[in-house]
Amino acid sequence: MPYYEAARSMRILGPLAVLAMACSSDGDDAPDGHAETDTPPTSTSGLDASGVLSDVITTVAFVTWTPPAAGESWVEYGLDPTNLDFSTPHVATDTTAHEQIVLGMKADHTYSWRAVTEIAGVLHVSPIDEITTGVAPSGVAIADVVISDPTKFDPAPWLLTVALGEPATAVIYDREGDPVWYAESPSTVRKMHTARPGWDGKSILYGYYDQEQDKTLGGIYRVAMDGRSGTFSATIEADHDFVERRDGTFAYLHLDSREALEVEGEIVPVATNAIYETVEADDPATSPPTEIFNQFDDSGQALYWTCSHMRDPGELIYHQWTHANSLIPDPFEPDDYYWINYRFQDSMARIDRANARIDWEIGGLYDDSDMTPEAAWDHGHLSHFWPGGFLMFDNNTHDAGNSQVREYSYDQATKHVVLEHEWVGGLKTPGMADARRTDSGTVIINWVGEDKIQERTDADEVVWEAVLSGATTGRILLLNDLYNLDDPYRY
Repeated sequence: MPYYEAARSMRILGPLAVLAMACSSDGDDAPDGHAETDTPPTSTSGLDASGVLSDVITTVAFVTWTPPAAGESWVEYGLDPTNLDFSTPHVATDTTAHEQIVLGMKADHTYSWRAVTEIAGVLHVSPIDEITTGVAPSGVAIADVVISDPTKFDPAPWLLTVALGEPATAVIYDREGDPVWYAESPSTVRKMHTARPGWDGKSILYGYYDQEQDKTLGGIYRVAMDGRSGTFSATIEADHDFVERRDGTFAYLHLDSREALEVEGEIVPVATNAIYETVEADDPATSPPTEIFNQFDDSGQALYWTCSHMRDPGELIYHQWTHANSLIPDPFEPDDYYWINYRFQDSMARIDRANARIDWEIGGLYDDSDMTPEAAWDHGHLSHFWPGGFLMFDNNTHDAGNSQVREYSYDQATKHVVLEHEWVGGLKTPGMADARRTDSGTVIINWVGEDKIQERTDADEVVWEAVLSGATTGRILLLNDLYNLDDPYRY
């Protein structure tokens, strides 16, 4: 089943009516987060409210006031003081001091705002005031939107990605290409490729790690959307991707490096990947992670030379046998199985978590599917999985032609895999790239080698495009709501 059909049948949130939605409907506010069309009468008794910027994320603000009586409260805000077209969620309040978090504001812009409390059908409002957001960090890529057709692109108004500047930064852009939220990595030397919402709906998780094979610690950060709290979970030789499990624990790709192994008669240092699980905020020195699966020890596969990239590690010490770059919970049984993508083997494997074994492998030397050779990918990045289908960003590294995004359907019972659709890029992307189906049926693609993010239809029409400069970007995910973030894996 195509992802967008599954999404339409399973999705909790309905399509957004307008691009600029900032919040979900938590009370009696309109579904698009804008003011109600039947506006209640306004009291002459105003509210005394104050607003301040976060000193951690300077696109986030806090508005405080004390309602005169129990009612429902929110903040209205916008770039035009005569049209406050954004609204925070409506929440029940009493006569104690109330604080509202304001999200979705563009960096380096002046916003008008007012506090609102509705009491017995009458609006009590504060005078309209102004607040100016701070500039985005230096590591954030500049996004210049050159194509935008709101009638055709997915209505999700926000794009989460990572900008690989110095330092690397998890960042949320609006559809006009302006950053509205960010979290900077504490390190300028470690890599960050993935940011995704936490299962709590109120935080962003990002992983950072060292790809230089010197055994240093990396970690997984959780940052609250308001910037006021966060946790750090140290990892051991983390590599490329991680998962927050539904029980709140983490799984991540681990780089296992061994000094002298035989590869087709040669003794060389080799690295491969394992899956580790850990409890959030645990110290690995006192609470070591649990190894769930190791390609060396559990796959039952003999070492072999995969390609020239394994043969020639460049400046690195170890010959990478797998170079895993994606770790995704299985969409049918997310608590019991993982999918791991082995870039250098041109394969992806379904890992049985409880029994430390490969349950099914698609592609590569140990292919256990009926996928045709013409449908195979070349050094791809597994991007998006849903029941019965997945997207692969096919870098097409060794073959002629440009990189491409390929959509596959699969039947696990019959091990049937079919190439259903593809979108071809303008260049060959050498490294990290990403693509996802949207809830409305388009596909959003990060053509990292071309410094642009596009949204395309199945007819290959480009309906949204942002040209990036200043930093490359990593994995991408559209968000429908900043106050109640989407599930990290929308199957």
